[in-house]
Amino acid sequence: NELPTPPRFIFGTLPADVSATYFSRSALAPIGVYTARGLTLGDGLVLSADGRIIVAPQLNIQQSHVEQAIREFGLSGTQKWSRHLEGQYALIVGLGYKIYGHWLADMLPRLAVLSSAGIDLDEIRWLVPADIPQFGETMLDLLGFDKDRLFRFGGNAGSVLVDELLLPSFLHNGVRYSRILQQAATLL
Repeated sequence: NELPTPPRFIFGTLPADVSATYFSRSALAPIGVYTARGLTLGDGLVLSADGRIIVAPQLNIQQSHVEQAIREFGLSGTQKWSRHLEGQYALIVGLGYKIYGHWLADMLPRLAVLSSAGIDLDEIRWLVPADIPQFGETMLDLLGFDKDRLFRFGGNAGSVLVDELLLPSFLHNGVRYSRILQQAATLL
């Protein structure tokens, strides 16, 4: 029996809207570590300071995500914090933290951004959502991050006021990755 001839794909025949979206995202935002002082972090990964909720597209904290969290958690412009965390902490989790693939594509590669910026990954303390999935904790454990350096926020853990929060940028723009992805793969 002969196998049927596979259909041919002719380059350039993608629907215009798909190809236009793909090729319009050729630029990446600057890769680096943002430092914020005196931020409150709580439910829905919402950051606030001075009575204002923060929108930061460079960290994938989009207006639509913030609006959804405000509705879901009934937030106002001022989040009341229940704990003050002194010193420096890092946040690598973002939207989608309950999805395994986002850990591989979005969160864990951010460790390379921190490392490239000179942050000692063996010493830094980590902020994680109170409802971090078990696989997320397992990944961090397998990478050698002690549970005593994981500090929970949101849900029953309440909002936290952080003296200094390190926020590494993402390595992609939704379509294309930065070359630092190779460093991330080597690090992991």
